[in-house]
Amino acid sequence: MKVFALAILLVSVCCMEGTVVRRQAEQAPAEASDVVQQVQNYLNSLSDYFKKEFVPQEKIEEFKAQTMAYVQRAQEHVTPVAEQLRDQATQFFTSLMSTIQKKTK
Repeated sequence: MKVFALAILLVSVCCMEGTVVRRQAEQAPAEASDVVQQVQNYLNSLSDYFKKEFVPQEKIEEFKAQTMAYVQRAQEHVTPVAEQLRDQATQFFTSLMSTIQKKTK
């Protein structure tokens, strides 16, 4: 008899849990549509901002020219230093290898 009562109690609890889950599932789409609406509003405001505040094409071309000039100047200054560093590293490793070869013989 106790087992039968426990089985009835278990079945009723499971049915109640299913009802609660269904109610929450019915409420969820309303919350999801609010989130979708908020995201759409955000994207629209972002789009409006970029339409109003977007940098004109002339400014972009000027910025590209300035950037290229900067890169060229940097390359002119860095290239000799890099070549000197490469030569010194080559000399260092050559002398290191010759010292190692002398000690191993």
